[in-house]
Amino acid sequence: MAYIKFQGMSLSLDDGAATPAAVPIEQISGIDGLSATTSVNDRTVMNSTAIEKSPGLPDYGNLTIDLFYDPSLPGHSNLRDAAAAQDIREGVLTFADGQTATFQCFVSQVPSLSGSANTDFTGQAILEITGSPVFA
Repeated sequence: MAYIKFQGMSLSLDDGAATPAAVPIEQISGIDGLSATTSVNDRTVMNSTAIEKSPGLPDYGNLTIDLFYDPSLPGHSNLRDAAAAQDIREGVLTFADGQTATFQCFVSQVPSLSGSANTDFTGQAILEITGSPVFA
């Protein structure tokens, strides 16, 4: 069984320009998401003897990004700009082994800040996925 390490991964979000450029999101310490949950359609009719179901469309949810926040970094600024623009952008998650997951998304949460004495600022941003990611 092969394992893909977290170290060496990268995540970028396009800049929303007419000819978009990928902007790397710096200082990521953790990610969570891109899991598909399939909705359930109720197909029960009057003469059914039990609930009848069928699979609906998958929802890829969101990608939560934990990071060490620095508002001066281009990737962190791009997250704020994308949230303000409320537009759909392309995200690319590149795994350490070179595989990618490309997806359409919007920023539903800009980096929330957390910190205390003797620590660095951390933050969490959320990319809401729309459609199906393409894994290559």
